[in-house]
Amino acid sequence: MKCCNLIRKLSLVLFLAAVPCCPTTLQATETKESPYVQFELNIPGVSEEMLYPSFWLNNIADQNELIMTPEEIDHYNRKGFRDCEALKNLSVFPAVASGEKVRQAIAKVSVRPKSKRYLAGKEVKDDFYLNLENQLNLDSIKNLNVVKFGVTIRRTEMRAFPTADRVFAEPADFESDMFIETALYPIEPLAILHQSRDGKWLFAQAYNYLAWIPADSVAFTDRKTLF
Repeated sequence: MKCCNLIRKLSLVLFLAAVPCCPTTLQATETKESPYVQFELNIPGVSEEMLYPSFWLNNIADQNELIMTPEEIDHYNRKGFRDCEALKNLSVFPAVASGEKVRQAIAKVSVRPKSKRYLAGKEVKDDFYLNLENQLNLDSIKNLNVVKFGVTIRRTEMRAFPTADRVFAEPADFESDMFIETALYPIEPLAILHQSRDGKWLFAQAYNYLAWIPADSVAFTDRKTLF
């Protein structure tokens, strides 16, 4: 819970840092704001007006208040990395990973679900998971593995298994893909620990998540250039 609160607070700080401060600009933006509906809104506690910046701007008592100085933000971020195990400072990420740690990390992410899963409306069977487990490429993991570094080049997904197949909890469900772990924006740094057998997927650590990412969404570089 403490970790999650830190992440929420950090997100709020970054959001507020990007909020425009000029009232004239805000008023002009509001008058030009037009309805945009991406999908039917059915999230409990979320109203249509919350999808627009004006809702949040109008609820800020003092839009010009300085919440944190750059130095305080830097201190806060460093404290988050220190206190929250899920967050990783990739600029000081280990250059080498032991095979045991890589295997343990994959084993935590790529786990066969205990409940039934469906692909294109049909229940997936053991051979589907056997193929995915073969793609994990565990037998190629060495005792010591050089960590590579990269950056995302597009909006992309991190997934539980090295596959783009979308599986669901119900035969008629085509919205909640159970293999999606999270998503990344472009230009997010990555520490790359392993690759799938077919080379199309990378097992990578983002600053806040570890899972499989499409290899064609990543550009490789070295740590010094990246940071």
